[in-house]
Amino acid sequence: MNRMLYLLVALILLSCFPAVQAQNPPGQVDLECSPAAIPLDASPGTENGSMDVMCTITNPHSEDEEIHLSGSADSGLSLGFLEGTEFNVSAGESVMVNVTVGANAGIDNATYAVSVTARVFSVNNVPSPTNIEDTSNMAVHVSAYSSYTVSYDAPLTFTVFTNDASQSIGDAVKMEHNGNALEYFQLNLTALNDALAPHNLTTSAPVITVALGVSETGPTLFEIFVGESSEGELNTSTWEALQNGSHRLTLSSTVAVESTAEDQPCHTCTSLIDVQVEIYAVESIVDAQVIGGVGEDPLPSVGVFATLAMISLAGIAVGRKHA
Repeated sequence: MNRMLYLLVALILLSCFPAVQAQNPPGQVDLECSPAAIPLDASPGTENGSMDVMCTITNPHSEDEEIHLSGSADSGLSLGFLEGTEFNVSAGESVMVNVTVGANAGIDNATYAVSVTARVFSVNNVPSPTNIEDTSNMAVHVSAYSSYTVSYDAPLTFTVFTNDASQSIGDAVKMEHNGNALEYFQLNLTALNDALAPHNLTTSAPVITVALGVSETGPTLFEIFVGESSEGELNTSTWEALQNGSHRLTLSSTVAVESTAEDQPCHTCTSLIDVQVEIYAVESIVDAQVIGGVGEDPLPSVGVFATLAMISLAGIAVGRKHA
């Protein structure tokens, strides 16, 4: 009898305490962003410098959740959450969100990493006691583009020596490289050689091909020299005679610096330029100094057409432009 009484009292006392609410489970979240590979163009002024990716946030849990998005990207990339970063996702449901991935203009041709993370902030309005998250990783490939300009200080001026065909004084064209990838460039003097051929002259260049990386913006100088061709001796009978006994030839032509990357799109590329050319035929370096004039800028490049022995001779300061 006493035992039954004690049991009854115990049951009455237990019924007086409120029921303890079961703790909410920590939550769950799945995140999938597509496409996983994102091609972008970083050339200035492009319309393809960004792309929207579709991210699907799924709540596989049995309770409603508040889920927050965040992201990270390599230097030179940006992420945009135009629809916000906080989403209420019902139990067993999914929400699709657009995330914009962009590339800064001019960044290097390379593959970059970007990621979006979904984290459970709360379950049934109760903050999640643990860090529950899922991350979707994507690769961004920034394509290569060409960008360069070719210029010169007019006129291109050359000096040849009638008493020694092995030496000459040259000039140069200038190139500025602003592309985002390693690129090879070649100097093309075909048109200039065609213009010089009737005068038994031809060109030479110490460097025909150069490789320039993204950090080598220039300017890069392509030196050019003019000398007698193998077709015959220099004939100045049709040239303009100067007072000191020297002769001058004036002509127009073109010079090209061409990229070998034919598959790369070209942004602001100037490869072919029209050039005005003046060629002086003198007997000695002294005559060349007289033609150059006193007090004018020296020639930008001085060299030898055939032998290194003449470099020191041609290295004497010579006037750059002529009256």
